[in-house]
Amino acid sequence: MIRNRHVLVRREEVAQEHRHSTDCICIEGDSGRLDQRHSNGRVVPLKLRTLEGEKIFILQLDLLYCTNDTDRDWRFEVRGLWDGGGTVQILVPPANQTRGPVPEKDQCIYKSPIASKWKKFMPWIGQEHALLNVHSTYTGPVAVEDRRPIDGQLFEESDPFLQFTREHWTAFKDLSQYDVTLVSEPKDARAVYRISQHAVHRVTHALRTLFAEVHYKTRDPWLELRVDPVSVIGNTTEESGISTKGLGFYGIVIMLQAKYLVVSPSVPQCRVVEQPLIL
Repeated sequence: MIRNRHVLVRREEVAQEHRHSTDCICIEGDSGRLDQRHSNGRVVPLKLRTLEGEKIFILQLDLLYCTNDTDRDWRFEVRGLWDGGGTVQILVPPANQTRGPVPEKDQCIYKSPIASKWKKFMPWIGQEHALLNVHSTYTGPVAVEDRRPIDGQLFEESDPFLQFTREHWTAFKDLSQYDVTLVSEPKDARAVYRISQHAVHRVTHALRTLFAEVHYKTRDPWLELRVDPVSVIGNTTEESGISTKGLGFYGIVIMLQAKYLVVSPSVPQCRVVEQPLIL
């Protein structure tokens, strides 16, 4: 008797945790130096546990508050939104134009392209290993009608790729509900589905495009603030005609807030399952 044999990759779910970090930075109006707490330029500390392999995906960076006691614009650059790149420019006009909390509609200075264009994709951040790799193999009888091997790949009902395809197949014009079919009755409460090879290729291509825009931080859990040197020129108290005596602090204050995901690592598990298929 010929038995249908297939190997399924059971994927562990990736844990996501939403966090935010807020930081207030003071910059001297005479020299452009950052306050002592931020003297090395590191701002907005991002919280990570000690779990090896954790990574950060920054969703959004907001400017919540700013003041500028000087008489000219100040420009700043925030670096390190992800490993090896990601910069944002901040312009803080003088006090007669800017002072205090930033209106909510103007607070956002960076938002992830993924979060902007396809919010439905956000729950899948961090699951590249489950969505982009080879998912299953199949060996068994050929179809009686045309003697071709059965087309497609097999997935347990809990597999993330199957869940993603079943949830979003309508977003692909060239896919239909028949590209995902049940091929095995539930055994131990786990059904097995076949996804046509055409659908596997189509969905995988789309996922590769989306994940190309996902950038993580896996080291240096903070951002970096740099002052544009041009901003410092001409901002001394003598040139501006402003006396700092008795004023306490004279300069620029900005408050930044980062909203981000912490993605915990997981290791895919595999097991061989032998059970009849519905052909």
